[in-house]
Order: sequence, then C-alpha cells, then structure tokens
Amino acid sequence: TVQASNAALSAAKKEQIKNVFATTWGDDSPERDFFCNLLGFQLYAEHMYHRAPTLDDVKQRFDFCGKCSSEMILEIANIDNPEHIESGSAFIDGEIIPDSPKELVNPSKYLMWQDPIAGLFDTEAAKLDFEAHFIRQKEELQSFTGKYPEFETTLEFYIALCDVLSVKCGFGLRLKQYYDEKNEEKLREVVDREIPLLLQKTEKLWLGNRKLLFERHCAFGFEVLERRYGCLMLRLKTTSYRISEFLAGRIGKIEELEEKRLPATRQTEHVAYFNDYLLTHTAWGR
Repeated sequence: TVQASNAALSAAKKEQIKNVFATTWGDDSPERDFFCNLLGFQLYAEHMYHRAPTLDDVKQRFDFCGKCSSEMILEIANIDNPEHIESGSAFIDGEIIPDSPKELVNPSKYLMWQDPIAGLFDTEAAKLDFEAHFIRQKEELQSFTGKYPEFETTLEFYIALCDVLSVKCGFGLRLKQYYDEKNEEKLREVVDREIPLLLQKTEKLWLGNRKLLFERHCAFGFEVLERRYGCLMLRLKTTSYRISEFLAGRIGKIEELEEKRLPATRQTEHVAYFNDYLLTHTAWGR
C-alpha cells in the first residue's frame, strides 16, 4: 500500500493534479477497525508537505497528530506480514522504485474463515510456522495495552484475533494428520479439548468485534460479518460431531478428511493473497 500510494501521489504531483482522495473499504462488512487506516491517510497528508516523504516522516507526524502510536498500528498490520518483510523508501533521487518484493498478503483472512474440516487453505497453512507468528503478534500488541485509551477496544479485538489464529491456523493440518494416521487418541483430544477451546476463543473474538464495531462504526454491515462467526462456530461443532461419530464406529470414514489437500491459489512460494470469503469457507463459492 505504501509503495502504490507513493507511486500514485508522486505521479499526481508530477502531472500537477490538484485534488486526490483516498477511500477505505471492507469486504461486505467491517472486519477490521477502519481507524487503523489513519496511518495510511497520514502518508497522503505528508505528500502535501514533502516531495518524497519517508516512512519515518509519516510515523513522526502520526505520533504527534494521532491518539496512539504508529508502532502499534504497524504491529497490527504485521498480523498479515508473517514473512516479516520490511518496506523501504520508494524513492531514490526523486525516482520511484519498487521498495521490496513484498506483495499484498492476508493470511489472517483465509486462515480465520476457512472451513475447519474441509481444509481448503491447509496448503497455505503449511507454508510457515503461522502459530509462532500469531503468538508473537499477540505478545507485541499486548505491550501497548493501557497506553492509548481510545484504542483499547481496538487492541482487545486484535489480541483476540491473534489468539484465535494461533490455534486455528494449524487446526486443519493437525486434524488431517491425526486422521491419516488413525490416531484415535489425538482425534479424541481434538473433540474434548481443541474444538471447545477454539469455540471459546472464537466467541470472545466475536464479542470483541461486536463491541468494537458499535463503538466505532455504523451498525450496517455487521449482520454480514456475524453470519461468518455463526457459520464458523457451527462448522466447528459439526467437525466435533463427525469425529465423534467416527470414533464411536458409527461411520467407517470421514469423507471430508479422505480428500487430498490441494493448493487454493497459484502462489506456490510465498504467502498468498485471497480475499473472497465465499470461496474461502466453501468450494461451492457462489
């Protein structure tokens, strides 16, 4: 985003375009806190006063103008930067250059909403140690707790998000492994411990998201997002039911776990970007 905005705004100034505006969008609903985009808008503001503002210029002014730390906003952004790639300056001697090989990625989206038993994005989950990444981000965000009162609800939400993702990111991989190995002890542990824990953490995240939305934003759109939480929690309960039926011998196999996990995107090396909710939680899509 920084690279694209720097390129666009520099080109606009070069062509003497007087008015430029920026918008921020949700995915049919406000999944995140729009106020976290203020650091990006600060970049637009700094282009009014700098020929080529650096990230340090933007952070310095945001720390003065905003009601929280730029570092806190960047740590929230790092939830979707599991490869920890840093963006540098997009300018050298006034010339626009690519600032890094980093492409837009959003693993928190598809790892959060993918179906727990269908495993459509399990090949993505296997690319990195996502569990360690989300635990690290949770700890980083906890370090800001109590420092910025107007962003306390925001922090609570993102900490809860990392807490859910640290468990759910590898859930499908573990479940498939235990099933393929016919490890009944581990499968029973999934039913008795892991799914109840994940349900508890997901409910806490939903409540935090609800609190954040009604404090910060217009009510419209949350009905869309709430369906996603409801769908996920019901699918977790059905996953528990399916495993229990298998362990009790009432079914001979779990069809969803018999299927080979295939790549969901064309990105084979790095973490992928995929922003279609419908095709994240079901292969049926639209």
